[in-house]
Amino acid sequence: HEGALALAAAVLQRELRPGPDSARAVLDRALQAAPEVGVHTVRMNADDLAEVRALLAEGQVQVPAGIELVADSRLEPGDVVSEYPGGYLDGQVGTALERARAALLEDAS
Repeated sequence: HEGALALAAAVLQRELRPGPDSARAVLDRALQAAPEVGVHTVRMNADDLAEVRALLAEGQVQVPAGIELVADSRLEPGDVVSEYPGGYLDGQVGTALERARAALLEDAS
């Protein structure tokens, strides 16, 4: 299981290099929450944010009114955190890998 997770992490790291495709995917993940959740802030890596802003300027993506996009130096490329009044949705790649690791270890025992 550890080998498979290490391979998945390596593939994700390569695929999540800053660029328009990665930025679009990050934004899509951030906005997956249902509108009634009330996302008000989307935090992402500064490089991803720069790419998202370029896509916005070109009219290639849209962000619903009232959502603020913020650079967060704690986040790696490809990571995103959507904040809403009752909490947040963690879209960090490392967190997802940890959940997968825990599930695999639980299934193995």
